[in-house]
Amino acid sequence: MARRDANAPALEIFPPEPTATSPPITRAEDTAADPRSAQLASGRTLEWEDAEDGAERVRIRSIGGEIELEVVLTADGPRLRFKAADIALEADGKVQVDCNEFRVQARTAIAEHTGGDLEQRVAGNAVVVAKGDVRMSGRTAGLRATRGDVRLRANDDVKLTGERILLNC
Repeated sequence: MARRDANAPALEIFPPEPTATSPPITRAEDTAADPRSAQLASGRTLEWEDAEDGAERVRIRSIGGEIELEVVLTADGPRLRFKAADIALEADGKVQVDCNEFRVQARTAIAEHTGGDLEQRVAGNAVVVAKGDVRMSGRTAGLRATRGDVRLRANDDVKLTGERILLNC
């Protein structure tokens, strides 16, 4: 095994040669740009920096300069931020999210579809508020209070429709 000469320069790593599937990256050293950025073939800019708070940031900016993707590497772990027209996740297995708090806000609609069962478990209270109608439909439906009352309140009439209405059975 050959020994490395102590006076030899340190190993230099160059970016891989671009292929047909990977657009070339213009190295910042080859341009008059900031050495902490690189121009992508799409016109986007790849930037990286060490922040004062000890975090490391990697950003991809659009041609117009807006941040499209940001990865912030912190002592607590990475944080991702996206800005995109659409985001699609596809997995042959499961997609799992585990966090302290999960919030979703959609401007126009939320739709959930499953070819199987849907199960929701809440350790605290569950509240559903709608400005419009609330409807549930299924082959059978059940409502049970394990402790306390079941209360129905309507501003107008309460209507029970069925083949037979059984009370206290």
